[in-house]
Amino acid sequence: MEKIIARRMSRIFPGIKPDTPAYTAFARHIATGSPAVPARYRNADLHEARMDRDNGHGLNAGIHYVKRTYSGRSAIDDSQFISWRPPRPGLGLILHGPQGVGKTHIAAAIANELYWRFTVANLKCIDHTVRSAVRPRPRPLDIRFYDWTTYLESTRPGGGNQGAKTPATECSLLILDDLGKENTTAYVHERLHTLLNTRYSTARPTIITTNLTPDEITGTDGDDDTPPMAPAYDAHIADRIREMCFQIILTGNSRRRAAAI
Repeated sequence: MEKIIARRMSRIFPGIKPDTPAYTAFARHIATGSPAVPARYRNADLHEARMDRDNGHGLNAGIHYVKRTYSGRSAIDDSQFISWRPPRPGLGLILHGPQGVGKTHIAAAIANELYWRFTVANLKCIDHTVRSAVRPRPRPLDIRFYDWTTYLESTRPGGGNQGAKTPATECSLLILDDLGKENTTAYVHERLHTLLNTRYSTARPTIITTNLTPDEITGTDGDDDTPPMAPAYDAHIADRIREMCFQIILTGNSRRRAAAI
């Protein structure tokens, strides 16, 4: 783990020398990832992950997405805080692929990298030393990570956390995991449409993972050899996803299933 932390430090904070108070403080904060992601993915790292050769483009897309949001300023200049700048206002990602190919891992790794580059990088540091009261800025990058079915349950009338509606619509970056796993109902369509439309209108990025293929989301007309396919969601939702998210398709066999054999 020490080698991984050292590589993260050289990548994210190349100007901070080892064996300094600043290095020690920042290294402690990047030892784990964003508190927003599930615990099992707190160490997901775009630069350390090992994926099937056919899915390396997913990691590369994540790296490219993060790089285009990063201003590259030094984190130790108290007058220059790093700002969240999506590649295009509101541009997110949608990761398609069967179960176990690494979609959630990539989404969590993006969240972790952004957490290290923005929230941790904006810790208050002056003259290469860290004051004893190191703390994030009052408004760090707000990342929220929701399993889609869990989110739906928590926001139903009488659910355990109806307040989850507000953070999901107003956070800087929203990650929706496992879209399409739910039983589709009119309520599901209404919740998804409201969530995506609100984020679209305020140009807030959303990253989605789904087992559904692009054709399953939008539906197909069919031809002489293939019957038509009904869309999983209505045309408004499909259009919103297409406008908001750059599409990444992952293939291959389940890594989880292979590891269990």
